[in-house]
Amino acid sequence: MPTVATVAEGIGTAVAPLVAEQLRSSYVSADTVKEVNSVLVELPSDEAFGLLLAQLDDKRTQPAVAKAARRYPRRALRIPAP
Repeated sequence: MPTVATVAEGIGTAVAPLVAEQLRSSYVSADTVKEVNSVLVELPSDEAFGLLLAQLDDKRTQPAVAKAARRYPRRALRIPAP
């Protein structure tokens, strides 16, 4: 996923749904979930935070949600979990 950082730098936060699309396959490895979530945590947008919250029932995502909430506390308080 090193190219994702380059794409995110060029496109900006609009890359969030493209990154999250990686999680829509029938089988997603733990490494893929970790990589996708690490990218979403870094993106300063409501959409990226919402994409993390949408996966809150997945225990592999919960640490990323906590990290994003620490990184963007106002956003975490403003956006309700589904």
